[in-house]
Amino acid sequence: MSHRILYLVRHGQYQLKQRDQGELTAVGEEQSRITAEALHAIPFNMIHVSTVRRAIQTAEILAGSFPGIQIQSSELLRECVPSMPKRLAALFAMRSPTYDPQEMTLCAHQFDRAFAYFFIPPPEGTNSYDLLVCHGNIIRYFVTAALRINAEAWASLLIHNCGITRVMIDSDGDMFLISHNDIGHLPTDLRTDN
Repeated sequence: MSHRILYLVRHGQYQLKQRDQGELTAVGEEQSRITAEALHAIPFNMIHVSTVRRAIQTAEILAGSFPGIQIQSSELLRECVPSMPKRLAALFAMRSPTYDPQEMTLCAHQFDRAFAYFFIPPPEGTNSYDLLVCHGNIIRYFVTAALRINAEAWASLLIHNCGITRVMIDSDGDMFLISHNDIGHLPTDLRTDN
């Protein structure tokens, strides 16, 4: 049976105070290099990347292990907040007082469109491997969708910088979580989650 395996990699550590414009720190660059080494034997078809700077920088470093691979940017992979579990509402209101609940609805729709676009069965008779370089919230959301569990569970999943999540989709469209937030390739002093 054919399968598609999506490798979801969260961007490396970045300069948090600069938000979307934040570039990778030296630690984030090193995390990305080590992750590239860990993935170098996978025959990726393409790298898909968020249009946010830290993800682009991570993807460019990862691409160094795959000469000639195409990098395709996608607005669908941008970071946002898809919902707010009640237990986090007060904390979130304090950190982002201007965030509108309607923005969360739009974000959930964006994540649903991204899931429908990327999480598809492979072409018949072939195995395919794609690398998505994006953000913690969307990776966690993808995991909840692949497992068909409540989408609000995204906020209960931990994801480190350059953690690797793998989901297999078979030719019938059935999905299997192979691993989530695999950080075994990173030394303990490079395991961060900002």
